[in-house]
Amino acid sequence: MAQGSFSAQISDWVKDTKERAVTVRNGSTQAIIEIMQEPGPSRATTAAAVSTGAGLGKVKKDGSRGVSKRAFGPVAASGGGGRLPVDTGFLRASLQVSIGETIPALVETPKEGSFSWDSGDVTLALEGAELSDTVIAVYTAAYARRIEYGFKGKDSLGREYSQAGTRFVALAAQRWPQVVEQECAKAKASVDSRAGG
Repeated sequence: MAQGSFSAQISDWVKDTKERAVTVRNGSTQAIIEIMQEPGPSRATTAAAVSTGAGLGKVKKDGSRGVSKRAFGPVAASGGGGRLPVDTGFLRASLQVSIGETIPALVETPKEGSFSWDSGDVTLALEGAELSDTVIAVYTAAYARRIEYGFKGKDSLGREYSQAGTRFVALAAQRWPQVVEQECAKAKASVDSRAGG
């Protein structure tokens, strides 16, 4: 997300207090991660999970269902609005957020099962972070880079691939300046409403 420093992007009002800056940084980070985690094209192999609505949010007034922002289920309905492809949910569940310089290790895909992700883990990771801390969000699934950037050729098992990248991380990161601006506005509105004006 190297699109200028965070401090250069936040408003003077936010810079007035460290607490405001941390609130905007954490809110912006969570919003970008939610964009990255938004299910996209799916190859859901568990028809029963899809038919029961696993990974979907509550039914809206118009009868449609959004994607749950709190806990993404193991399988998402095909054709979600994001760019992250979902089959078993392992790639989404492999997202790890850490504070500092430690990058979590890659993990191999289990042979079977379905997996879920809880956005509360992001909140917990950010909870004690100082403004100067580096926030790292990493997909630890060994195949995450192939999904992001694409892959053409043979893998280690001799399987032939010609797969375009989905750019689910890069396209979310491009939205950083707009998300920071939105989070600044939300923080200011929250303070104004508490102050009565």
